[in-house]
Amino acid sequence: MEDLTSPYVQRAIKIFLRNALKYEQNEDFVAHRPVTQAELEAFFANEGQGPNLQDLHFDMIGGLASDWNKRAFYLLTEQFCRELNNRKDVPTRSKAYVYKLISDQFTRFATIWKTGQCKVFDDDTWETNEELEERWTRRKDAQTHASRHAVRRFSVHLIVTMFSTVHDPLPFCRSFAGDFILSSSKFAQLKKISLTI
Repeated sequence: MEDLTSPYVQRAIKIFLRNALKYEQNEDFVAHRPVTQAELEAFFANEGQGPNLQDLHFDMIGGLASDWNKRAFYLLTEQFCRELNNRKDVPTRSKAYVYKLISDQFTRFATIWKTGQCKVFDDDTWETNEELEERWTRRKDAQTHASRHAVRRFSVHLIVTMFSTVHDPLPFCRSFAGDFILSSSKFAQLKKISLTI
């Protein structure tokens, strides 16, 4: 059976991680400073402090297999579960479940971070900062376009669904979507489409 409470936990973890890393949105992770090699060596030799939630840095090369990152995930899991005990809006979950969600979110962060690193071309030359910025801008524009397309597709799906379930769907659609305005010609067009479905 599908766990309908999972999205609430996932969203809470996303917000928790952004706060822990002091980022406003996921894309800010592109500027993340990885843990230094010296810090890693000291940690593996049991001489260093290891991950610190007050100033958190990940091992971006080691990824999920890194003992440094595993320790960071553990600390984040413990902190999130402590905070979860004081909240009523997010259902309680096991530490193993929370740990998995945190490591999954790290994987998404790592993908963002990698796209923000200069590439090496086939001729062993490095991508310039200008080329990197242009590539990142194109990526953001493509994401924005895809997001708008998804919203439009959902809006049409919502309207078509309303035609088959509500006698007068336009007021309902407007109240559901807030400032959503539909012209009379587009309304007639969508009504015609809905009758063929």
